[in-house]
Amino acid sequence: MQFQHTFSGSAQREISLWGHTLSLNVLIPAVIVPGILFTGLALWPFFEQWVTGDKREHHLLDRPRNRPTRTAIGVASITFYGVLWLAGGNDLIATHFHLSVETLSWTLRVLAFVGPVIAFWCTKRIALGLQHRDQEKVLHGRETGIIKVSVGGKFTEVHEPLSAGERYRLTAHEVQKPLELQPDTDENGAPRPRNRSLKIRAKLSRWMFSDHVDRMDSQLMHPTRDPDSSDH
Repeated sequence: MQFQHTFSGSAQREISLWGHTLSLNVLIPAVIVPGILFTGLALWPFFEQWVTGDKREHHLLDRPRNRPTRTAIGVASITFYGVLWLAGGNDLIATHFHLSVETLSWTLRVLAFVGPVIAFWCTKRIALGLQHRDQEKVLHGRETGIIKVSVGGKFTEVHEPLSAGERYRLTAHEVQKPLELQPDTDENGAPRPRNRSLKIRAKLSRWMFSDHVDRMDSQLMHPTRDPDSSDH
């Protein structure tokens, strides 16, 4: 196996491998980077299965808001690929919009690393916010826009109870809990065997599931009513 780097000017990079010439300018953006990206997305279900230890069959899709970390990683991956896609046409973008190719190239280089991080954070915040909104709708009902005034002068908004079907739709999902590690010692005070893999899974599990909104119990699925909201 022989590697030979050939530089034509400052842009073209080639490798001679087993008598074949490979252009890195084509190989990296067309094969290596997409291969890593899409292979990672394809392996994600197996990675999540290893973290959670859940070996069951699943026949229903999760709502994106109910799996914030998974959704955020997906959006970050799309953002990363989208920035690279734009960078592939930076010369045409610069020509059509009268921009500097150098400035545009450096901007896209920075966005290729910063963009996915911002996309991950924003997506996860949005998903968690939607979880909290669903929780409020289940506990208190839907906002009607009707304002009532009590005898004491208190203003309250009337909430309309959700239908049984809509309550079920908002609550019929499983909330994944982070893995809990056992104490370092057993009931007899003897140290437990250290399991490095389990510790790694517990840390990843906390990162993925620690901030999820708990599913509402059935006894809390009926909207509350403010005693001051009655007609007077």
